[in-house]
Amino acid sequence: MKICIAAERILQSRRVMIWVVGSYLLLAALWLLSSRVLPNLFIRDLERLHHFQVLFDISLILSSAIGLGFLTRRFLLLLQRKERELTQLVEGVCSAEGESFFTTLTANLAKSVDADYAFVCEFTDDSHSRVRTIAVHVDGLPAENFEFDLVGTPCGEVIRHEAQCFPARVREQFPLDHIAKQLQVESYAGIPLRDSTGQVLGPLAVFSRRPMADRHLAQLLLQLFAVRAATELERRRATKARDFIALHDELTGLPNRRLFCDLLGQELSRARQRREMVVAMFLDLDRFKNINDTLGHAVGDRLLKAVARRLETCLRREDLVGRLGGDEFMIMLTGIRSPLDVKSVAGKILDCLKPSFCLEGHELHIASSIGIALFPEFGGDVETLLKNADTALHRAKELGRNNYQFYSPDMNAKTMRQLGMEAELRKAIERNDLCLHYQPQFEIETGQVVGIEALVRWNHPERGMIPPEDFISLAEETGLIVSIGNWVLSRACAQNRALQDAGLSPLRMAVNLSPRQFNQRDLPEQVAKILRVTGLEPCWLELEITESIIMQDLETTIDQMVRLMELGVRISIDDFGTGYSSLSYLKRFPIQTLKIDRSFVRDIGSDSDDTAIVAAVIALAHNLKLEVVAEGVETQDQLNFLKSRGCDLAQGFLFSRPISAEALLELLLSQAAGPALKNRTRLAN
Repeated sequence: MKICIAAERILQSRRVMIWVVGSYLLLAALWLLSSRVLPNLFIRDLERLHHFQVLFDISLILSSAIGLGFLTRRFLLLLQRKERELTQLVEGVCSAEGESFFTTLTANLAKSVDADYAFVCEFTDDSHSRVRTIAVHVDGLPAENFEFDLVGTPCGEVIRHEAQCFPARVREQFPLDHIAKQLQVESYAGIPLRDSTGQVLGPLAVFSRRPMADRHLAQLLLQLFAVRAATELERRRATKARDFIALHDELTGLPNRRLFCDLLGQELSRARQRREMVVAMFLDLDRFKNINDTLGHAVGDRLLKAVARRLETCLRREDLVGRLGGDEFMIMLTGIRSPLDVKSVAGKILDCLKPSFCLEGHELHIASSIGIALFPEFGGDVETLLKNADTALHRAKELGRNNYQFYSPDMNAKTMRQLGMEAELRKAIERNDLCLHYQPQFEIETGQVVGIEALVRWNHPERGMIPPEDFISLAEETGLIVSIGNWVLSRACAQNRALQDAGLSPLRMAVNLSPRQFNQRDLPEQVAKILRVTGLEPCWLELEITESIIMQDLETTIDQMVRLMELGVRISIDDFGTGYSSLSYLKRFPIQTLKIDRSFVRDIGSDSDDTAIVAAVIALAHNLKLEVVAEGVETQDQLNFLKSRGCDLAQGFLFSRPISAEALLELLLSQAAGPALKNRTRLAN
């Protein structure tokens, strides 16, 4: 501040000195002319001439003293006024904070240097080739911010060559600057703003439609406020970065739930006034967990970022994509006229995710499920709309994934039933309301029971026996299937050991493994512990996995199978034929048994295709040295066909329905030789 005032005083002093010296030279000339030359022409009396000259000299001295005093006073008043203006400028700018600082700075700068324009800018990207104004003043009034390229502009020179001043003919020096041409700029002064590390953040500048009256003052003021302006600009960027992190997903950069809900709420308010439709979507990547588990979270994160970019590309600019967390995304569609348009967009989203993602040498294929809720029909506020979209998403998953579903009110009723069922299932596990039934497996050639399949049942205290198809999928979805599966495995092994302790011939006990249970890395250790605790030899345990499980990730599946086989247990493929896999894959799997799905067995004789498939599977399985079990055998004709094709084992209602442990014991005792076996210790449940 003192530097500016001193500089201003020096500049004013020089001008006053020149004016005073010039005035005195003029007065001296007039004095010589008036007191020496002119009187000699009119006054001849020397005494009178002397008196006149003395009076004239005295009057000239008095008048010059008065004039000098007036000029000195005027100069001091002018200097004081300028000092007050500069003081007010510094105090006004320094007292301002936040966004108001830049507005105050540009307004005072323009006023102090008598400029038509003043602005502060920041870079819009990392290339530092384009800037956007933060605050602009035009003719003493704040103006709307704008962006422009730095190439061919005075601001570009400032960024490259530090402080610059062009007191005149700016448009001639920068003919490519269309803004200077549009604003009729004639003069310019600017300075770069640097952060604490020395990096340029943007320029601070003043410019006018006329030549700059005082370039030195303009440069001094720009230098004075550059440091403070850079500090505020750096603080502003840090605040924006902090706000961005608080409102955006750190991984993908998409709006997070908080920001998405805020923007959705604003859009709902506008749509309510205009009577328009708004669409909320929940999108979930199908089986994304498998990618994280097999390839690692780093690949999973890269996939999520790639999905985010692909979603942004396939949607319109007015639509909004956000990330809820994990592999769930949220989408808002506006300007939609009918549900048909929504179907078109949903189909487009599903299609855009179908092409493979190539990440770190892996070619990944993913699908997605989408739940859709429409405003105002099925949700008048943000919370209800998103809840209903989430309900529709769960429905899409239930229907096989890789599809979209619109919310309907009956979904809530089903969801409430499922929530009640889940709560009851948790209590059933705690109260030990689950039990096992057993379906015998018969050797087709001899008709003897050689194996047993353990099937879980839920003995509800009010509704009676609940079949597995009514609760297994719910247990799988909620994760309860892991604890249920471990209980089934432990109970089945204990039951099989008890049968042997009762004097019966050893039988294989088949136990189904759910996808979640099979994908647990410590499954072999858990199986080994159960075998050790129950005392059952591993060779009498057969673990069944479905064809869909083995086709998810071949290498991981094979590794898990090998670890299980090293324990000595048998492995079978259940429901074979429903997963559309090739028999050639079977050569890679360490399995001993193949179970033909009941859907193929049911149509033997009535459907030529299914009949041919069953025959082919039996023949090829035997070539691979695999044992074949036919499920769902219900008629004698089916059994005769299977026997003619050499099928090894069969199970189904033709032989026996799933039965309790007591009924199983009776069956095995009646088959066993020697009536004494019937008197042996009966089995506990």
